[in-house]
Amino acid sequence: MANGAVGEQVSETSGSTLLAVLLAIAMPIALSVPLLASLLGLVIGFRMIRLPDPVASSDVEGMALG
Repeated sequence: MANGAVGEQVSETSGSTLLAVLLAIAMPIALSVPLLASLLGLVIGFRMIRLPDPVASSDVEGMALG
């Protein structure tokens, strides 16, 4: 199809058809955003498990007990 033919075909379709096509494209993109955010949170959570506990300084413990 040439560009002119595509333009004519698009102009002949109704607005509801174009809206349906747009929603069919936009819906997977909109649903992938929370999925990617949750996967990122899961990766960050596993990274925090691997961090070692900080070593306490003996000077700080004596000051805390007063």
